[in-house]
Amino acid sequence: MPHAQKMVRAYEEGVGNFRLWKQGYNRKLTISAAPQIAASVLPSLIKQFVERYPHIEVTVNITNSFQVGKDISDRRSDIGLTRMLPGQADVSYELIHKEKAVLVAPFSAGARTEQELLSSYRLLTNNHPVYWEDLLLQIKACYPHIQLLPVTQVEITKRFIEEGLGVSYLPFSMVKKEVENQTLSVISQQKIIRPSSHTYIVTKGETEETKQFKHFVAETLTETS
Repeated sequence: MPHAQKMVRAYEEGVGNFRLWKQGYNRKLTISAAPQIAASVLPSLIKQFVERYPHIEVTVNITNSFQVGKDISDRRSDIGLTRMLPGQADVSYELIHKEKAVLVAPFSAGARTEQELLSSYRLLTNNHPVYWEDLLLQIKACYPHIQLLPVTQVEITKRFIEEGLGVSYLPFSMVKKEVENQTLSVISQQKIIRPSSHTYIVTKGETEETKQFKHFVAETLTETS
């Protein structure tokens, strides 16, 4: 049985490589990405990467931040992008980007202050895997009567804000387009110290493709930050 399984794996790998060759690819890269990243910076990154490296076939798996490290550890993906530190001991990670979260409100809210917004709108929480626990302690200390509405998906959070259902703290890269299109607005801080959002790149061993992608991502995010 082990010999038969090895033969099947070799056959499947050979068929896969032949398929790539027919499509004009000679290398491949599988990326696991957290939804927050997939909904913000990832489309632009992938577009620029495949333009620079047209012979690399790129596959993207969207999974939650907790799963990214496991995907790399189990070799289901070659490289991962996540907002939180991986818990697996057999993977490597590197901080490649850091940004502040901002208080985001409906554009129709106008020039209201942080205090006015947090006193009159629900706070949409749980849309980031790391900073909400500490942030809520700070907010409740300053605004003890705040009403909370947990919404775990970033895209849904943004739509709720646009509809006037609440406000939230989100990394600026996630709302940059909506701010430019004037559907959301960023409110200046008063009492609340804005949390930081980190982006980590996760690998297990290195190939030429993962080295190229790591270098490209670090270079691109530095240029756009």
